Amino acid sequence: MLSLMDAFATQKRGLPCKKCGALVPVHYIQRHKGECFSNFDRNNGDDSDIEVMDVVMNLAVKQGSQGASKSQSQEVKATLIKTSPGTLKRPPPVYYRAEINNMSPEETYRKCVDMLSLPVDLQKVHYSVRLFKHICNTVLQHQLTDEPCCSFWAPFLSSLFTFLRLEGNEEGDDKDVALWLCQNGRRWHVPSRLSIRNREHYKMDKIFRRLYEQGLLISLEEEQDVDLRGVIDVLCAEELKKFCQKMKLNKMKNKSEEEKSRIIEELRSRPRIDGSNVEESAFKAIRSIVGPIYRLDLLFYQFVISFCTVYSPFTMDAHRLFDDEQLVLIRDLLYELYKVEGETESFMYSHKQVNRIKGVYRDFNDFMMYISLKMKEMDCAALHRRKKHEQICNGIEMSAGELKKFLKDEDGLLSFYKNVPGFLLKYTCPAILIRIMMHGIEAAQKLKRYDYACDAIAFLLLNSDLDRFYSNRKGFLIDRLVLNLQSHLKNNEYSFKFCSFYVKDDRILKRYTLQLQDRAIRLAKTLKIEFRPVIELLEPEIIEISATTLSKDLGNGRINMFMNNTGDNMDYCSVEQIALMDMVNNQGYEDGFHIEGGVWHTLYGLACFDIIFENGIYNAWVSELQTRPMDQNSQLFYTNRKDLFEKRFNEIENDRDRLCEIIKQNFELYMGTRSADIDWNTFNMDDNRLWDILECVDLQMLTNLFRRFAADYRNSRSGLPDLTVWNKTEKRMAVVEVKGPGDKLSTKQRLWLDFFVRNSTRAVVCRVSSRSARQIT
Repeated sequence: MLSLMDAFATQKRGLPCKKCGALVPVHYIQRHKGECFSNFDRNNGDDSDIEVMDVVMNLAVKQGSQGASKSQSQEVKATLIKTSPGTLKRPPPVYYRAEINNMSPEETYRKCVDMLSLPVDLQKVHYSVRLFKHICNTVLQHQLTDEPCCSFWAPFLSSLFTFLRLEGNEEGDDKDVALWLCQNGRRWHVPSRLSIRNREHYKMDKIFRRLYEQGLLISLEEEQDVDLRGVIDVLCAEELKKFCQKMKLNKMKNKSEEEKSRIIEELRSRPRIDGSNVEESAFKAIRSIVGPIYRLDLLFYQFVISFCTVYSPFTMDAHRLFDDEQLVLIRDLLYELYKVEGETESFMYSHKQVNRIKGVYRDFNDFMMYISLKMKEMDCAALHRRKKHEQICNGIEMSAGELKKFLKDEDGLLSFYKNVPGFLLKYTCPAILIRIMMHGIEAAQKLKRYDYACDAIAFLLLNSDLDRFYSNRKGFLIDRLVLNLQSHLKNNEYSFKFCSFYVKDDRILKRYTLQLQDRAIRLAKTLKIEFRPVIELLEPEIIEISATTLSKDLGNGRINMFMNNTGDNMDYCSVEQIALMDMVNNQGYEDGFHIEGGVWHTLYGLACFDIIFENGIYNAWVSELQTRPMDQNSQLFYTNRKDLFEKRFNEIENDRDRLCEIIKQNFELYMGTRSADIDWNTFNMDDNRLWDILECVDLQMLTNLFRRFAADYRNSRSGLPDLTVWNKTEKRMAVVEVKGPGDKLSTKQRLWLDFFVRNSTRAVVCRVSSRSARQIT
């Protein structure tokens, strides 16, 4: 472990490259690795009195220059030389304030803590700055590993100190702009035409210049690892035309993605004359058109991402970007904190002490590997939004290569993760690499590269040491594999073999097991092979009704819209409303509503709120913004709380009054508190429907349903029937799954219907057929 002084010195001075001997600043390690592909040694190296150090490839400089020893000259493929500024192209400058160089690491850390504790003027400072300072104050004093905080966070102290010393004036708040840029990723920006909503008076040219001088931004002239496509994206249509004229390219047709790709291909296909770099010429032309272009310095961006991630890992989970294309992680985190501050949102632990995540990383290097891969997944999400399937698909090879290194366990990381709880493994490097592979597999499917997708899936399945890192998604991959083998690669025999093998694997979620069984049954008939099912389901009751349907193209997103004649009026309603009216009018039920699983999730949350939010489980609550414990999707959730759950189930299983008492109590104590299980709009204390349901429901069934939620939440959280109907007079209840024309039951829905049938609750599938209306009167 590095000492505090060594860690701070390393951050300022850099690390020696084993391959070429250069002292490379921490900011530019990744760039240098891309140039010489070497590891860095923390134990050796001396910066001596070298003014400027540049790495020059042997092709450009003769071997055995002044700075290299005899032994080095025989080994290295790059040569270290002394030079004066301007002789060679220098790496981007890093501007530290004079105070940093004159302070010890302990003093820098202490000053950061002191500055973070200063009061903030609520009227002058944007909420994002105020709340990010709160995040920094919390994380800076959190011990992520056994290493002291000031030593562990030493590589980020300069970025934090520089950020805190930024000032605001009549031209605008530098901190506010720096954070706004972080929310938008490492995109290129032209300050002269940038405007931030509600801060239009900011003088962006001057603010960007100050941020650049402090080392928080980097200019296009200095950046070496630049994606031409990212720079071209800053050009508007008129500027793109000028660019094509300057570069003597074919006339631009439009500003579409395809046209930009065509421009880049045309540029790169040009022959180089006298060693000239086409991309550098392109960048020069772009600068002449729009002026200075900047983007965030990599280290500063990593610092912001890292602190936000430690503060709220779930909120900053990059996988969320694939579910909501409009989501911006840092912005979402800051806005959630803003709502808590304004008391418009309430979380269980928003005003209580929580223990931050710990025990997932061995040291700072492990943590930074995770952050770097997390940023790659964020880039992957951006490509997904732009439908760049080919580039996403390329992530498969990169991820597979890194996972192969991980499986060799040369650095002991695989052994270390065996002691990490399964529900925390999603915040590790292997888990992100597997997710990037899965995104690549989906992209390969869209590109119809089914062989490639199958090879990637097989790689994951054959390496059993990776199972813990994607246990909830393993069944999905197997189902994808057998689908490809049967439908696309026309190999029924292998598809059947995989189905019949994995259908017996109890580590796969049950819904995927049922899907594999269904496919195996169909394949067995085709191949005339015997197959014995492992899952036997009880069939629900079937009711068939018909209703008049309108045209499908009504612009409301519904597949079918039905008409209901109520005498003088004609009502237009959904298929679920048609089924609900039939259950009330023709099946002997008095009331009911359509909330799918909302009824049962809300009842579960109300009956077990205090157990779900139990804070005695290590690493279950690591952020104030959690709406559910970290382990809820794992089997450890029930195991860790089994005694509490079973005690509660024994209380309510035969005592309806006790159940109502617990629900009333939790309503009063926790009303409005954000929970993944409770929708507070479903019921209120004065809603008779709540008490009617509790009066009609079978308590044995209800406790079994709660136990299923607790023991297997990941497999049970969706697929519940559409309708819940009841008859208070006769004390009976039913659940109804509604299927319109052409709809089929999913595996999750079949499993839930089987559950209700086995637990003595009427389960109905209501099939609604359509009658065409030739005219509406």
